[in-house]
Amino acid sequence: MVSKLLEKVFVSTTVGAAIGFSTILGAINSASALTVESESFNKNGKQQEISHIAFFVKDNSGNVTKVKIDSVSGTKSYDATNFLKTYYPDSEVVAYQVKASNKKSFVALSEGYSEDNLPTKENSADVTYQYSQVSNLPEPKPQQPEEKPSSNQVDDSNSTEEKENYPKPKPKFVVAPSTQTNSSSQTVSVPEPGSIGAIVIFGLGGLLRKKKKSS
Repeated sequence: MVSKLLEKVFVSTTVGAAIGFSTILGAINSASALTVESESFNKNGKQQEISHIAFFVKDNSGNVTKVKIDSVSGTKSYDATNFLKTYYPDSEVVAYQVKASNKKSFVALSEGYSEDNLPTKENSADVTYQYSQVSNLPEPKPQQPEEKPSSNQVDDSNSTEEKENYPKPKPKFVVAPSTQTNSSSQTVSVPEPGSIGAIVIFGLGGLLRKKKKSS
């Protein structure tokens, strides 16, 4: 008896969690991708083209802004995914209104919002874009995380100031040897080779004369 009761509780809890998770995934998917369709048809049952679209966008503060795409032409549907990701990536579309021919259709995407509490009857909007500007927007690139400085990098912003505060070494002066000669030194002249030969011959001649006299 107890085991069956626990089994029922476990099954019901698991199913409820699965349903809740699928609901969250559905909300995420609907927020990330949104295609607007014309709901206006003529007497022959032909779908009519869109003339303008109004999105009611809620920001993180809870404020709702009416965003209008005007002068839509040549299309019966509009993929607003890239438009919303580009201009309102952090906001939620709670409802939108489509005008095709003379008919306006309103679609609520979040609970608590209706035509009664949103400015659907006013033609003006808080922000207006032209369809030619947003008809073929590329998919926005994901934001790259900012690169943080590595822990191995050293901040040298104060290194110059710290170095200037360090005591500077005193300059060393090298005394070069003096090139001046002592005033007391005497000048010695060296005879040239030719004068040396003449002195030798003159000395030999004097010796020969002395020998002749003595003999």
